[in-house]
Amino acid sequence: MQYRKLGDSNLEVSAVGFGCWQIGGYYWGRVDEAEWIAAVQRALDSGITLFDTADWYGFGRSEELLAKALGPRRDEAVIATKVGLTMRGGKHDFASDELLELEDHIEKDLSRAHIMQAAEDSLRRLQTDVIDLYLLHWPDVTTPLAETMEAMGELVQAGKVREIGCCNFSVAEMREAHSYRALAVHQLPYNMLNREPEQELLAACRDANIGTMAYWTLFKGTLAGKYTEDSVFETDDWRHHDPAFQGETFKRNLQIVEKLKQVAGDEGITPAQLAIAWAIRQAGATTAIVGAKRPQQAEQNAKAAEVQLSDAALAGIEDILSGE
Repeated sequence: MQYRKLGDSNLEVSAVGFGCWQIGGYYWGRVDEAEWIAAVQRALDSGITLFDTADWYGFGRSEELLAKALGPRRDEAVIATKVGLTMRGGKHDFASDELLELEDHIEKDLSRAHIMQAAEDSLRRLQTDVIDLYLLHWPDVTTPLAETMEAMGELVQAGKVREIGCCNFSVAEMREAHSYRALAVHQLPYNMLNREPEQELLAACRDANIGTMAYWTLFKGTLAGKYTEDSVFETDDWRHHDPAFQGETFKRNLQIVEKLKQVAGDEGITPAQLAIAWAIRQAGATTAIVGAKRPQQAEQNAKAAEVQLSDAALAGIEDILSGE
């Protein structure tokens, strides 16, 4: 496993992190709790130290299960969790099919009052005295960033948070937040099929010495190479309604993945390991967050940090992704 420092912070994390979204109980279909807990423990055994969750994932359920999974090994982990989303009217008892329309009920709240209360709730669910990395989940245009960052600074000064960061911010929003208090990291969607951050965001993070955490590294499983045009996603799975998994877009992505499978085979690795290894070697990339439902998946993901892609593989990947 490789370990990398997050920006100017004192946090060092594994180059491959463990994403805890799916255990929240919605969006990704069914997840066996016992197997997922075993996957977290196998991740630790494999050298993964960074575990990424949020108070929003399963409305706190992900944080609770992560605490259960880590148990007495909590000090081996760097826990990242997030703040800033609330449910309109406080309602969160949706059926699985309604959860797919969750955005209709979301409100963004980065006010001081919400941040302070949410931090206490996350600390309780995570069964810890300190959050290693506390991220602003989404921008809140109704709250001045000065107020938000002052609240985050108070949590750091109180010893309840070690480092802070942002998630899904624009370059301008990230720079403004960073001007009030140093950000350790910016979490952003980045993978072989979504290279948009290369245009500006990764460079901006690099210039400001802000670490990055890439999520959707496997593009919701597509880059793992396990889907075909005949794949069916159940109605409680977000992919069932995602345009990226329908029609010509899905077909085109699968064609790209078929070509990438050949590169992976030539390198003696899995398609998922190819995607992870590629992501963590890109300029400005610090760590890649990858989910796992089973112990073997977590172990295989961790091994991607050891992969040294050949020059031929890198050239082949670039040709495939550029459509040449």
